[in-house]
Amino acid sequence: TSDVSKRLGSSRLSFATPADLQEMLHLEPGSLSPLGLWFDGEQRIRLAFDKAVQREGRIAFHPGDNTATVLFEQRVFWGQVVPALGHEVMFI
Repeated sequence: TSDVSKRLGSSRLSFATPADLQEMLHLEPGSLSPLGLWFDGEQRIRLAFDKAVQREGRIAFHPGDNTATVLFEQRVFWGQVVPALGHEVMFI
């Protein structure tokens, strides 16, 4: 994580507590998804992705519940979903 921390300009990274996940993203542990950023109106969370994620034809996430998965075409996710979430993406 130290390499990723440096690339993000952060002194350290840590996992959110279950209480923080619930408060900030309305998610339970195991259900973390960029789709939860819909609830981060104050933009306290930074969205970072490995560049390699874009190499695949589709991208998949839990829709706020880890009992299901939704698939997006890359162009739809990056061109429509991410802008609707209102968070700038940092690629590392």
